[in-house]
Amino acid sequence: MTELVLYQDIPLKPLAHLLLMHGAGAGCRSAFLEQLTEALVAEQIAVYRFNFAYMDKCEAGAKRPPPPLPSLMAELATALEQIPTSAPHIVTGK
Repeated sequence: MTELVLYQDIPLKPLAHLLLMHGAGAGCRSAFLEQLTEALVAEQIAVYRFNFAYMDKCEAGAKRPPPPLPSLMAELATALEQIPTSAPHIVTGK
């Protein structure tokens, strides 16, 4: 598994920590997710985004379907371990 890059947008005093995952068609830095992140941070929600490894490969030009669920769950667990426990967690995706 490649190293997970977690994009973090954190307000000064977050009310909650949201792990926001990409959809099937675009990565975590898509224009939509960037705009959503900006709006959430304005509401004092810390947003953490990452690409699953298969999406990094897709963005590099190697289109492929996602791997089996256990592999995705392992990547998700790695991302969750990096989020502070100072406020409630929300996990969602597009």
